[in-house]
Amino acid sequence: MREPDFTLWRRIPLHIGPDYDYLRRGVFKTMLYGIIYTAAAALLRIFNFVLFGTRLRGRKNLRGLRKQGLVVTCNHVHWLDCSMVGAFLWPRRAYFITLQSNLELPVIRHLVRILGGIPIPRERRRMPEFHEAVLRVLREGAAVPIYPEGELHPYADCLYPLKKTAFSLAYDAGVPVLPVCITYRRGKGFFRFKKRPCLTVHALKPIFPDRSRNRRDEVEALCREVAAQMQLCMEESKKSPALPK
Repeated sequence: MREPDFTLWRRIPLHIGPDYDYLRRGVFKTMLYGIIYTAAAALLRIFNFVLFGTRLRGRKNLRGLRKQGLVVTCNHVHWLDCSMVGAFLWPRRAYFITLQSNLELPVIRHLVRILGGIPIPRERRRMPEFHEAVLRVLREGAAVPIYPEGELHPYADCLYPLKKTAFSLAYDAGVPVLPVCITYRRGKGFFRFKKRPCLTVHALKPIFPDRSRNRRDEVEALCREVAAQMQLCMEESKKSPALPK
């Protein structure tokens, strides 16, 4: 029997130059995005519910934000929480900031690009174009989810310090920040035998930047307010008798 060719799964180097197409515009690309995003959102809601007991709460906080862009901040506690946030945001167009290395994986890289992945360039000299691309989609009304903790902390029961990049983008684009917080609860019924707790995704109250204030002061104020909302959500969840001990 022929041995598998593992070279098929080697990384494919991605070159990000000054003319890199971050946003994948065009009629065909937009239609393809809409079809795949709609199908993925439906399938992922079912998938995440069956495997992780995921529930979505707080959709009312999205209703008044339909015609403007928003920066979505979330605690990073699961390797698939981006799919949970993406399903929550549907049908709003969303762009996901991702590592350049994720667009160097065979097969997966195409799906990431189609679904709105914007790679963070490794070369610092390419950062201005990346920054301008993100500001552009925010000003045009898209949502941009960001994990301000900066790294994955699986099933963490506390909030780690938030980096200010997300809040700087919100201030520069003049769009609100929508805090999203993932909390845990004890599984019941079908989920009572799960070793891990079930997940609840909460959309909290949006926070609008005051651009009349000094940029640095307002960015810090946004960061503090988002952290306070997320921390309160976590504390209230811990008080629930449904939370596993």
